[in-house]
Amino acid sequence: CNVHKSQLTWIISRDVWFFMRDIMFDESKGYRSLTDLLPPFLQENSVKDAYLNFEKNGIMGRLQPDGDVPEVFKVPFIDRDELELLRTINAIRMGRVQSIEENKMILDHGEVPITSSNTLFVDCMAGDDMYGYGSLAEDYEIFEPGRVNLGPILSIFNPSLSSALVAYMETNIVDEDETKNQLLYFLKGHLSGNREMFLGMLCSEFKTNLALSGKFKSFLKFYVSSRTNPMSPQHHGGSLFRYLWQVFGTPATAKKCSALTVKVKNKEFEDVEHTFGIEERISSSSKKGRNKGMSQGKKIEKTMALRRSIELGQHYPPLPNLKTKIKDKDACKRGCWQICGCASLPQAMTSECCAHL
Repeated sequence: CNVHKSQLTWIISRDVWFFMRDIMFDESKGYRSLTDLLPPFLQENSVKDAYLNFEKNGIMGRLQPDGDVPEVFKVPFIDRDELELLRTINAIRMGRVQSIEENKMILDHGEVPITSSNTLFVDCMAGDDMYGYGSLAEDYEIFEPGRVNLGPILSIFNPSLSSALVAYMETNIVDEDETKNQLLYFLKGHLSGNREMFLGMLCSEFKTNLALSGKFKSFLKFYVSSRTNPMSPQHHGGSLFRYLWQVFGTPATAKKCSALTVKVKNKEFEDVEHTFGIEERISSSSKKGRNKGMSQGKKIEKTMALRRSIELGQHYPPLPNLKTKIKDKDACKRGCWQICGCASLPQAMTSECCAHL
């Protein structure tokens, strides 16, 4: 619109943290773009210091590097160059706008004169309820008889995978609403977009994945092959071994997730006085139903095996036959995932298949 930055004034009620898009989505980093989110929380004793660690490593940024540490994080993504441009805009930090009069703006902590009658005001404020997704009742459940309630984020900052996960459960697990709800962890209550919310979502996603994979073997097949999953091998060269190495090998992503969950459960963060509700998904009054639901695991697995009106292979990249024998070593080098589909781990592979690893 050809407006010079000198004509802009930005009313900033609260400073926020930004994700650095060009660092987070740097293809050369591969899986590290996602797994680099764990160490700062494990290394620091407070969420505040963890964010400063993120900033030091270039993963996050803020408008005032030398100013007060922001307490707000609503997952905005921005490039470093864009952040530098935002820093050149005149900013006023006097709280929220209370009213706009003919010749002045009245804010929480003062007034700002309006010097031109041609001034245009643009309201870019967002509510504290995270656009409606941050105010879930404490008794909110996703699955009810004859109804699926969408909304909770089950995969951090990823509504697509969250919805895919709900669809997977609805189409593969029959008439077990109570059991399904017991396996899903997500943040409830009123969330104001504070920085600790990020930590809670990380732990909740790990607990959900751990619960589902421990109860339903087919979940891992869905999760690893889902195109909505940024950790899926199809987004990282197609190698299942690279994925397994990242999760269980030296990077030890699974181990770090477990350690972080324990740290939250033990309330080891100085500035977090709660555990996000992840320590116990079910109230004591529901433990009887929980035990009953868990004891039905084998029965539900059989139901899932029989229900093939909707096959995963029809909606996600199909897995090759696990009994395929590998004779073409060159073909194997082009990607073990595509050739042998080792979803059942090494027992499905031949020695030739592993020769190049």
